[in-house]
Amino acid sequence: MRFLAIGCAALAICCAEERQQAEGQVVEQAPARIGGGQANVEVRGDTVTLRTRDGTHAVVSGNALELPAGFPPDVYVPADLRITLAGRSPQGFQVLGDLSGTPAQLAARITEEMRSRGFVEQPSEGQVGPTPGPGLLRSFQQGDRSVLYSLAREGTRTALQLMTTAGG
Repeated sequence: MRFLAIGCAALAICCAEERQQAEGQVVEQAPARIGGGQANVEVRGDTVTLRTRDGTHAVVSGNALELPAGFPPDVYVPADLRITLAGRSPQGFQVLGDLSGTPAQLAARITEEMRSRGFVEQPSEGQVGPTPGPGLLRSFQQGDRSVLYSLAREGTRTALQLMTTAGG
């Protein structure tokens, strides 16, 4: 849950028009919401770093970013994904971006790739997306690791949110 809060905070920073206001809110609100009120929050450019008793959570936003260091090599990431947010925490990784194709086409490709890598698809359903409209969820597990893909149409492209957790 904390990782989701970090991702949402970083997404707020991505909005250029509200950037300064969002940065102030992140800095003011994060300690109360993350780490049981004990968090050191640092905002430098497009990077937000939170240090809590659970460890360091870092999120960077931008255009055409790379995967975070240490991202699991067996987790499928579409080659044409344009990464706009990348995060890492002690619990796992979060990647947001966009790519061409419909959510249904991409979900089929993701399912095929993840199964071929030894992941087992888990039941997932619901409507998702940062804007109104249908979206798709795909959830996979391998041992104690889980991977969640959220796909939603945004204009002519599809937004993808990918989250991994280590389990345990």
